[in-house]
Amino acid sequence: MAKININKMDGTRYKAHVKATQEEYTEAEKQAFQSVREKVKLDGFRKGKVPEHIVKQKYKEDITDKALNNLLQIVSRQIIQELDQPLYQFVNVSKMEQEKGAYSFDVLFDVNPIVDPGKMKGIYIMEDTALISDEDIAKELRTIQKMFATTNLKDEGSTVSAGDLVTITQEKWFQGTPVESSENGIQVIVGENQFNKEAEDEIINKACKVGDEIKIQKSEPFVDNGGKEETRVYDLIIKVHAIYSVLLPDLNDELAQKYDSDIKTMADLKKYLHSMLLKRFSRKNISTEISRVIDEIAAVAKVSVPENYYQEKFAEYLHEHQDYFRNATAEDKVKLEPVFEKDHQKRLVYDYFLKKSLSKSNVDDHRAAFFEYLDSSFDKRSQSMVKEMYDAMAEKKSLYRDALYILDGFMKNFHSHLMGIYFKSEGMVKKNKKVAYSEYFAEKQG
Repeated sequence: MAKININKMDGTRYKAHVKATQEEYTEAEKQAFQSVREKVKLDGFRKGKVPEHIVKQKYKEDITDKALNNLLQIVSRQIIQELDQPLYQFVNVSKMEQEKGAYSFDVLFDVNPIVDPGKMKGIYIMEDTALISDEDIAKELRTIQKMFATTNLKDEGSTVSAGDLVTITQEKWFQGTPVESSENGIQVIVGENQFNKEAEDEIINKACKVGDEIKIQKSEPFVDNGGKEETRVYDLIIKVHAIYSVLLPDLNDELAQKYDSDIKTMADLKKYLHSMLLKRFSRKNISTEISRVIDEIAAVAKVSVPENYYQEKFAEYLHEHQDYFRNATAEDKVKLEPVFEKDHQKRLVYDYFLKKSLSKSNVDDHRAAFFEYLDSSFDKRSQSMVKEMYDAMAEKKSLYRDALYILDGFMKNFHSHLMGIYFKSEGMVKKNKKVAYSEYFAEKQG
């Protein structure tokens, strides 16, 4: 094994003096020679069959360079093991000397970004406690009723009433041009504010029939190509394609057992829903607080990155989103770069604490830990759906974009859960106040 003496220079920059044995260099050179020889084409010889002495004479520099690269591959593994830090890039190699029985050189290299969060004095996760009301439970029960509801297609010429299930499509128009549409249709129980309150009220008030359209004006936050935040106004055109009457099942023990075979009575179902709402509140509260705390820490943390790191990541970002930035000017991109750098720095701080959380929680088996979290925090339907998606992703099966989006949301909840445990172990969690469940979620959605 090569002898490596590593010294820290500054930030992410290190310098290592490497001394490889004669055997290691000979093996690296042998592999380099074979690699070069396989590609050499010379008149009078078959490809890959040029005599050894000719290849070594004509391609001496290529063989030396490849031999050095082979040694660097060995060195990189030893560096990663010794520093316990991923290697980002080799910068240059110098002072190459070949002596009897050894081959030595100096190498400058960068490791991945290093985050120093500082002392974090006075920064806390503020943990709220939920107050669950009978009305909150009633809303959950109505959701369960809708899951097992029966529907009947209404007669031709019928109008939409509150509580009906309607199949609609929607188109978003901006400055006279369609920018988004739902071709396959969306099913919504109108009057329940599960889709868009203004649109649902308009459909009911206008007594829409199949084939009717409504148009409402909406606004949304928008970031232009230069990174400037603004509000844009658009038209939402909604068309009704089918109308169904909805018959909800009674709230009784039979419905409770349909929902979950382990639940025998309606009283037990209400207790179960109360527990689930507490867990849902806790997930949202911790996730929101961690996001706020990460922002606070990122504002004062020292983040060291390799030279040109942000520029390279920004170029990758522009390439990945090239369709979106097709019409962006050079000036737009210059304005956007510092915004990207600030956001990416927050991401680095987040990843730093996530890594610490995974280590602190001894999560060697990520799948087992994630599934254990699902079992303790979500209902059976969510558990089953997410586990199926997780395994499909692990096996690299094709998944729909929406499924990946859902899985990503559950994974973020899991990571927030682990980070909450970590911050609590560091004494950074404080009990805060009691909050009405419905008011809390209304505030966050608003």
